[in-house]
Amino acid sequence: MTLDTQKVEIKDLYQQITDQIIEALSQSTDWVMPWHQKGLRLPQNVLTQKSYSGVNILSLWMASYKNQYTSPLWGTYKQWQEKGAQVRKGEKAHQIVFYKDFETEEENEKTGEFELVKRFVLKANSVFNAAQVEGFDSPTNETTVTENTFDPCQEAEAFIAQTGARVVNCFTSAFYHHSEDLIGMPDRNNFIATEHQSAEANYYNTLLHELTHWVGHKSRLDRIVPTMRFGSEGWPCISGSKPS
Repeated sequence: MTLDTQKVEIKDLYQQITDQIIEALSQSTDWVMPWHQKGLRLPQNVLTQKSYSGVNILSLWMASYKNQYTSPLWGTYKQWQEKGAQVRKGEKAHQIVFYKDFETEEENEKTGEFELVKRFVLKANSVFNAAQVEGFDSPTNETTVTENTFDPCQEAEAFIAQTGARVVNCFTSAFYHHSEDLIGMPDRNNFIATEHQSAEANYYNTLLHELTHWVGHKSRLDRIVPTMRFGSEGWPCISGSKPS
Protein backbone atom coordinates (compact mmCIF):
# COMPACT_ATOMS: atom_id res chain seq x y z
CA MET A 1 0.00 0.00 0.00
CA THR A 2 1.46 3.36 -1.03
CA LEU A 3 1.57 6.50 1.10
CA ASP A 4 -0.81 8.22 -1.32
CA THR A 5 -3.32 5.39 -0.94
CA GLN A 6 -3.07 5.64 2.84
CA LYS A 7 -3.71 9.40 2.71
CA VAL A 8 -6.83 8.74 0.65
CA GLU A 9 -8.06 6.21 3.23
CA ILE A 10 -7.67 8.62 6.17
CA LYS A 11 -9.34 11.36 4.13
CA ASP A 12 -12.22 8.99 3.35
CA LEU A 13 -12.56 8.13 7.04
CA TYR A 14 -12.84 11.82 7.99
CA GLN A 15 -15.43 12.29 5.25
CA GLN A 16 -17.33 9.22 6.48
CA ILE A 17 -17.56 10.67 10.00
CA THR A 18 -18.65 14.05 8.62
CA ASP A 19 -21.37 12.37 6.54
CA GLN A 20 -22.62 10.42 9.59
CA ILE A 21 -22.92 13.60 11.66
CA ILE A 22 -24.80 15.38 8.85
CA GLU A 23 -27.11 12.37 8.45
CA ALA A 24 -27.87 12.29 12.19
CA LEU A 25 -28.56 16.03 12.26
CA SER A 26 -30.90 15.77 9.27
CA GLN A 27 -32.94 13.02 10.95
CA SER A 28 -33.70 14.94 14.14
CA THR A 29 -33.39 18.56 15.27
CA ASP A 30 -32.94 17.24 18.83
CA TRP A 31 -29.96 15.03 18.06
CA VAL A 32 -27.14 15.31 20.59
CA MET A 33 -23.54 14.26 19.96
CA PRO A 34 -23.17 10.76 21.47
CA TRP A 35 -20.05 11.74 23.42
CA HIS A 36 -22.19 14.18 25.42
CA GLN A 37 -24.07 11.26 26.96
CA LYS A 38 -23.50 10.67 30.65
CA GLY A 39 -21.35 7.64 31.41
CA LEU A 40 -20.23 7.06 27.81
CA ARG A 41 -17.05 4.98 27.71
CA LEU A 42 -14.14 5.21 25.31
CA PRO A 43 -14.06 2.54 22.59
CA GLN A 44 -11.71 -0.22 23.70
CA ASN A 45 -9.93 -3.08 21.97
CA VAL A 46 -11.24 -6.41 23.21
CA LEU A 47 -7.86 -8.15 23.05
CA THR A 48 -5.38 -5.50 24.25
CA GLN A 49 -7.85 -3.74 26.59
CA LYS A 50 -6.42 -0.43 25.34
CA SER A 51 -8.70 2.48 24.44
CA TYR A 52 -8.68 3.73 20.86
CA SER A 53 -7.41 7.25 20.27
CA GLY A 54 -7.64 10.15 17.86
CA VAL A 55 -10.11 10.04 15.01
CA ASN A 56 -10.92 6.41 15.86
CA ILE A 57 -12.79 7.51 19.00
CA LEU A 58 -15.07 9.73 16.96
CA SER A 59 -15.46 7.12 14.21
CA LEU A 60 -16.42 4.28 16.57
CA TRP A 61 -18.70 6.51 18.67
CA MET A 62 -20.56 7.50 15.52
CA ALA A 63 -20.80 3.85 14.44
CA SER A 64 -22.18 2.94 17.89
CA TYR A 65 -24.70 5.77 17.75
CA LYS A 66 -25.89 4.89 14.26
CA ASN A 67 -26.16 1.14 14.92
CA GLN A 68 -27.20 1.39 18.61
CA TYR A 69 -24.24 -0.66 19.80
CA THR A 70 -24.12 -0.64 23.58
CA SER A 71 -20.71 -2.24 24.14
CA PRO A 72 -17.47 -0.19 24.01
CA LEU A 73 -15.52 -3.31 22.95
CA TRP A 74 -14.17 -3.65 19.40
CA GLY A 75 -11.82 -6.03 17.64
CA THR A 76 -10.70 -7.29 14.27
CA TYR A 77 -12.14 -10.51 12.84
CA LYS A 78 -9.00 -12.37 13.93
CA GLN A 79 -9.02 -10.84 17.43
CA TRP A 80 -12.61 -11.95 18.02
CA GLN A 81 -11.63 -15.45 16.94
CA GLU A 82 -8.79 -15.37 19.47
CA LYS A 83 -11.40 -14.56 22.12
CA GLY A 84 -13.42 -17.61 21.06
CA ALA A 85 -16.11 -15.53 19.35
CA GLN A 86 -17.34 -15.41 15.77
CA VAL A 87 -18.46 -12.37 13.77
CA ARG A 88 -22.00 -12.99 12.53
CA LYS A 89 -22.44 -13.54 8.82
CA GLY A 90 -23.40 -10.37 6.99
CA GLU A 91 -22.10 -7.96 9.65
CA LYS A 92 -20.44 -4.84 8.25
CA ALA A 93 -16.95 -3.90 9.47
CA HIS A 94 -16.02 -0.40 10.63
CA GLN A 95 -12.79 1.27 9.61
CA ILE A 96 -10.09 2.52 11.96
CA VAL A 97 -6.62 3.89 11.23
CA PHE A 98 -3.34 3.65 13.09
CA TYR A 99 0.33 4.42 12.66
CA LYS A 100 2.84 1.59 12.51
CA ASP A 101 6.55 2.26 13.00
CA PHE A 102 9.31 0.65 10.96
CA GLU A 103 13.02 1.12 10.49
CA THR A 104 14.62 1.96 7.19
CA GLU A 105 18.20 2.65 6.13
CA GLU A 106 18.65 6.20 4.83
CA GLU A 107 21.61 8.35 3.91
CA ASN A 108 22.47 11.12 6.33
CA GLU A 109 22.63 14.33 4.28
CA LYS A 110 25.27 15.82 6.56
CA THR A 111 27.63 12.86 7.01
CA GLY A 112 26.85 10.92 3.86
CA GLU A 113 26.65 7.74 5.92
CA PHE A 114 23.75 5.31 5.90
CA GLU A 115 21.93 4.84 9.21
CA LEU A 116 18.75 3.28 10.54
CA VAL A 117 15.87 5.75 10.85
CA LYS A 118 12.47 5.08 12.42
CA ARG A 119 9.51 6.05 10.23
CA PHE A 120 5.76 5.80 10.68
CA VAL A 121 3.30 4.57 8.08
CA LEU A 122 -0.48 5.02 8.18
CA LYS A 123 -2.49 1.79 8.15
CA ALA A 124 -6.20 1.08 7.94
CA ASN A 125 -7.97 -1.81 9.66
CA SER A 126 -11.49 -3.22 9.97
CA VAL A 127 -13.09 -3.86 13.36
CA PHE A 128 -16.38 -5.22 14.67
CA ASN A 129 -18.31 -4.32 17.82
CA ALA A 130 -19.16 -6.92 20.48
CA ALA A 131 -22.80 -6.57 19.40
CA GLN A 132 -21.81 -8.02 16.01
CA VAL A 133 -20.34 -11.28 17.30
CA GLU A 134 -21.56 -14.51 18.81
CA GLY A 135 -19.98 -16.50 21.60
CA PHE A 136 -18.71 -13.58 23.66
CA ASP A 137 -20.05 -12.49 27.04
CA SER A 138 -19.28 -8.86 27.82
CA PRO A 139 -17.87 -8.35 31.33
CA THR A 140 -20.44 -7.06 33.79
CA ASN A 141 -19.61 -3.66 35.21
CA GLU A 142 -19.93 -3.15 38.94
CA THR A 143 -22.99 -1.19 39.86
CA THR A 144 -22.18 2.26 41.12
CA VAL A 145 -23.74 2.99 44.48
CA THR A 146 -25.72 6.21 44.40
CA GLU A 147 -27.78 8.15 46.89
CA ASN A 148 -30.87 7.85 44.71
CA THR A 149 -33.35 5.25 45.91
CA PHE A 150 -35.78 4.10 43.26
CA ASP A 151 -39.27 3.25 44.54
CA PRO A 152 -40.86 0.86 42.01
CA CYS A 153 -44.51 1.24 41.07
CA GLN A 154 -45.97 -2.25 41.47
CA GLU A 155 -48.82 -1.60 39.01
CA ALA A 156 -46.42 -0.38 36.34
CA GLU A 157 -44.03 -3.26 36.99
CA ALA A 158 -46.85 -5.78 36.66
CA PHE A 159 -48.04 -4.24 33.39
CA ILE A 160 -44.54 -4.22 31.88
CA ALA A 161 -43.94 -7.82 32.98
CA GLN A 162 -47.18 -8.94 31.32
CA THR A 163 -46.09 -7.51 27.96
CA GLY A 164 -43.18 -9.95 27.89
CA ALA A 165 -40.81 -7.24 26.65
CA ARG A 166 -37.13 -7.76 27.27
CA VAL A 167 -35.91 -4.72 29.24
CA VAL A 168 -32.25 -4.24 30.17
CA ASN A 169 -31.38 -1.43 32.59
CA CYS A 170 -27.65 -0.85 32.05
CA PHE A 171 -27.24 1.50 29.11
CA THR A 172 -26.38 5.18 28.71
CA SER A 173 -29.56 6.00 26.79
CA ALA A 174 -33.12 4.78 26.24
CA PHE A 175 -33.86 2.99 22.95
CA TYR A 176 -35.57 0.06 21.26
CA HIS A 177 -33.23 -2.23 19.29
CA HIS A 178 -35.35 -3.75 16.53
CA SER A 179 -33.08 -6.58 15.37
CA GLU A 180 -32.42 -7.73 18.95
CA ASP A 181 -36.06 -7.03 19.97
CA LEU A 182 -34.72 -5.41 23.12
CA ILE A 183 -35.52 -2.27 25.11
CA GLY A 184 -32.41 -0.64 26.53
CA MET A 185 -32.73 1.71 29.49
CA PRO A 186 -30.33 3.63 31.76
CA ASP A 187 -30.05 2.40 35.33
CA ARG A 188 -33.17 3.37 37.29
CA ASN A 189 -31.13 5.37 39.76
CA ASN A 190 -29.88 7.61 36.96
CA PHE A 191 -33.34 9.15 36.53
CA ILE A 192 -34.05 12.34 38.42
CA ALA A 193 -37.15 14.21 39.49
CA THR A 194 -38.29 17.15 37.38
CA GLU A 195 -40.51 20.08 38.27
CA HIS A 196 -43.78 18.20 37.75
CA GLN A 197 -42.80 14.53 37.99
CA SER A 198 -40.86 12.19 40.24
CA ALA A 199 -37.81 10.23 39.12
CA GLU A 200 -39.96 7.10 39.06
CA ALA A 201 -42.56 8.77 36.82
CA ASN A 202 -39.84 9.91 34.43
CA TYR A 203 -38.45 6.37 34.28
CA TYR A 204 -41.81 4.75 33.55
CA ASN A 205 -42.74 7.48 31.03
CA THR A 206 -39.55 6.71 29.13
CA LEU A 207 -39.95 2.94 29.32
CA LEU A 208 -43.59 3.04 28.20
CA HIS A 209 -42.55 5.25 25.31
CA GLU A 210 -40.04 2.61 24.19
CA LEU A 211 -42.75 -0.03 24.56
CA THR A 212 -44.74 1.75 21.84
CA HIS A 213 -41.84 0.99 19.49
CA TRP A 214 -41.54 -2.56 20.84
CA VAL A 215 -45.14 -3.42 19.88
CA GLY A 216 -44.40 -2.52 16.25
CA HIS A 217 -42.07 -5.50 15.81
CA LYS A 218 -42.96 -7.86 12.93
CA SER A 219 -43.82 -10.61 15.42
CA ARG A 220 -46.49 -8.35 16.93
CA LEU A 221 -48.16 -5.47 15.04
CA ASP A 222 -45.66 -5.52 12.15
CA ARG A 223 -45.75 -1.77 11.66
CA ILE A 224 -43.60 1.26 12.33
CA VAL A 225 -44.75 3.20 15.38
CA PRO A 226 -44.34 6.99 14.99
CA THR A 227 -41.75 8.55 17.25
CA MET A 228 -42.73 11.27 19.72
CA ARG A 229 -39.93 13.72 20.33
CA PHE A 230 -38.55 13.86 23.86
CA GLY A 231 -39.26 17.23 25.39
CA SER A 232 -42.57 17.67 23.55
CA GLU A 233 -45.81 17.86 25.47
CA GLY A 234 -46.43 14.65 27.37
CA TRP A 235 -42.84 13.43 27.35
CA PRO A 236 -40.10 14.71 29.63
CA CYS A 237 -36.54 15.48 28.60
CA ILE A 238 -34.38 13.09 30.60
CA SER A 239 -30.63 13.32 30.96
CA GLY A 240 -28.92 10.50 29.09
CA SER A 241 -31.90 9.71 26.86
CA LYS A 242 -32.21 10.25 23.16
CA PRO A 243 -34.98 10.15 20.55
CA SER A 244 -35.74 6.58 19.53
